[in-house]
Amino acid sequence: MNRSMIKQIGKDNVKKQWGELLLALVLVEVATTFAALITVGIGSFVVSGPLSFGLTYLYYRQTQGDQPGQMMLLEGFKKKFGESFLAGLFLEVVKIIPVIIGIISAFSSLISMINRFRYGMYGYYDYGGGFSFGSLLWSLLQIALTVACIYVFYGLCMAMYILVREQDKTAVGALKKSWAMTKGQKGRLFVFDLSFIGWWILVVLTLGILAIWVSPYYNSAKTVMFNDIYDHSHVADNPDFSFRDEFNGFKDMAGNVKDKAGNMVNRSNEDVAPVAPAPAEPEAPEAPAAPQPAPGMKFCKHCGAQISESAVFCNKCGGQQ
Repeated sequence: MNRSMIKQIGKDNVKKQWGELLLALVLVEVATTFAALITVGIGSFVVSGPLSFGLTYLYYRQTQGDQPGQMMLLEGFKKKFGESFLAGLFLEVVKIIPVIIGIISAFSSLISMINRFRYGMYGYYDYGGGFSFGSLLWSLLQIALTVACIYVFYGLCMAMYILVREQDKTAVGALKKSWAMTKGQKGRLFVFDLSFIGWWILVVLTLGILAIWVSPYYNSAKTVMFNDIYDHSHVADNPDFSFRDEFNGFKDMAGNVKDKAGNMVNRSNEDVAPVAPAPAEPEAPEAPAAPQPAPGMKFCKHCGAQISESAVFCNKCGGQQ
């Protein structure tokens, strides 16, 4: 299915049972926030996995035509606590690394601004305003880590969904199968999330009020997307995984990109091939020199015959000279 069809199915599902789907999201947010408050943040890591499993289970059952019930949110605690906890913890760590990087970067920038202001106010040399190779290296490292975390997250994002659909699957098995299933699908999943940016901007502009529609819509459409990937994948139940294979796959992908770029450059060079110069026009042959009469002779004006220089009439044609 294409993206517009998936989003339309998700929208139709929300219209049928909007209240139940919204209530499930609210209950999960309240439970996670409460657990974080009473345990200084640690509790949210403990309950986020099982609650995510329950929410995924509820939305999945709803796409299968079942009536969603809020007791479904407890499925992760009742049946798959250990596996959902490990899978959820791993996904949370992957998501939080870019946030930590951003906080460190913002803190570093703030310290630098304070130092520039302080040294400038007292007339000292502003050592923090110029170019620094270290700052450039840190910026490149931030970008690389953020991109890597996004790549890994989209590779593992189906793990909870696989745990819901395959009850005997372990957390490690679900993560491995998610990685195998999302090969060639990471870009599709990323673009799917990007397609909701307009909706999230409207949520901000309405001070969060529009989230009562957008959040159930997004989660329902995402479940339909996962259904589509799962149903059309041909991945082994326990796919093999090795970092060497992944590294070789990354090298092959980079090589393909390089080859495509080279082919594009070659095609562009062929399109703008230099125009061959026009062939030079052949020079006109020189006219042969006019014949000269013999001494004491001249040519007849009429027929060109040689006659005596003193002749009045041509002795050949009779023409008067």
